[in-house]
Formats: sequence, C-alpha cells, structure tokens
Amino acid sequence: MKQLIKGLIAVILPLVLVAYPSVAGAQTPPQAPPPAPPQTPARELSPWPKVTIRSGALLADVSSDVRIDGTAGSTGTNIDFQDDLGFSNSATAFFIEGVWRLSHRNRLLVTYERVKRDSNRALVERTITFGDTTFTAGGQIDAFFDTFYLAADYGYAFVANPTLEVGVSIGVTFLRIETGIGLDLSGDAGESVSRDLADNTQFDVPVPLPGFFLGYRPHPRWTIISGVRFIKATIGDYTGSFLEAEAGGEFKIGGGFGAGLTYYFNKAVVDRENSSINGRMEYTFNGPQAYVVWSF
Repeated sequence: MKQLIKGLIAVILPLVLVAYPSVAGAQTPPQAPPPAPPQTPARELSPWPKVTIRSGALLADVSSDVRIDGTAGSTGTNIDFQDDLGFSNSATAFFIEGVWRLSHRNRLLVTYERVKRDSNRALVERTITFGDTTFTAGGQIDAFFDTFYLAADYGYAFVANPTLEVGVSIGVTFLRIETGIGLDLSGDAGESVSRDLADNTQFDVPVPLPGFFLGYRPHPRWTIISGVRFIKATIGDYTGSFLEAEAGGEFKIGGGFGAGLTYYFNKAVVDRENSSINGRMEYTFNGPQAYVVWSF
C-alpha cells in the first residue's frame, strides 16, 4: 500500500506543479493588457454661421377673397377670386431671406416675397359689385390680385449652443395687397393683365409680428429649422390677423453651400374701416419651398 501511495504521489505531484506553478513558488511574468480599440473621435459642430442667405421658389396653393365697398357706403360683394373669376388655385413665388447673427444669442432676419396672380377674359358667373362698379353675370373681365411681403425682425436665442438654437423674435412686417377688376376690352385671351384697371384698390399694412424660432443640427451636414409668427390687432384703419409658419430641413453640400426644403404657410385677414375705401381682403398661400443656401 505504501508503495502504491508513493507511486501515485510521484505521478500526481508533477502534474499539480505544472498546472499550478505558484504551488512550487514559480512566478510567471505579468501579462500586458490587450490594447484598447481605437476610439472614433466625436463629430464636432462648428458654431452657427454668421450669415445665412436663402433663395428659391414657393410652390403654393393660393386662395383670395375680397370685398371692396363703395365710396358712398354701399357694401360690396364678397368675391372668391378662384370660383367667381377663374383664378388658378396654385402659384409660384420667388423669395429671398437673410439671417445675420450679431452675436452668440442675437440675430436679425429679413425676408422678401411677392406673389402676382391674374385672370384674363374671365366670365362672370354671377353679378358682383366691386367698389362703385357692378359687373353683370355673363360679362368678361380682367382681374389681378398681388401681394408684396417684406419683413424684418430681431431674434434672441435663450438656448444657444452648436447643436440647438431656440428663441423669440419681434419685428415689423410690411404687407401690401393690390387688386383690381375691369371690363375686358382687348378681346384677346392669354394676354397679361394690366395693373391699371378702372377699379383698383390697395391695402398697405405695417404689422408688428412676434414669434419664435428653432434650429437643430443633429449632424454637421443637416439642419432642422422651424418658426411661427402671429398677431391679431387693430392698427389705424386696419383690423386683422396674420399667421406665418414654416418647418423643414437643410443639407450642407460643401463650401458654405447647401439646399433646403421646407413647408411654408401664410395667412392674412385684413378689414379696413373709416377710410375712403373700406372693405375686406383675405388670402392664404401655403406649400413647399425649395431653395439654395449660402452661409459663411
């Protein structure tokens, strides 16, 4: 038995010493930890550009409704320029906009936009009165409805970092609405309508327009923008409401240039009283804006 135990010890002990060298006091050199995987550097966003210029076209659905009262106090007809005068429900308008960041939180915004629409040799479906003139059903007339829009406002960003910009704005919007209706005397269809018809009128409305804006950059090449401006007020002879809103995104191509696509909505309702020509004008245009961007 002793021989058997000695034999087992002679066999097992070397195996134990090999498997567990520390038992025999052997020390293995420390192993270096594996190298850490290379880390991808985080994308760094540059500050918001000092100047941004946007210019392009608005492909809009448009509606225009007008009532122009007579000078003697008679009430004019509420005229739907699409249904009554054959105006198209769509229009293309050019716009240009500039943003100048004065500092980290302060900016100025200027926007210009104009929409010109008309109808040549429109057949009057019903008798209508526009100002002091009545047009009987069945007659042919020329008509136009133009809007001119110029806005300048100051914005303050209460959240301002390279990723997110959120703020409030206040500014002045100058809105001019020109419209006119006259008998068609040319006899030629498709001609451009004169802006000097027998019955013309014009509303010029300066409006203080408060609002808010947002800019978000989830990626160095992508920017999400949105904003809303609204007021309902009485200013001099005018009482009205104004609403403007947009939301969309921009992609930076390179060299300060990019492209953008937003959805734009604009609505104005203006009543004029206690004036030589009283009445009401309402217009709405909304649709996608496609444009180029230059920033530096």
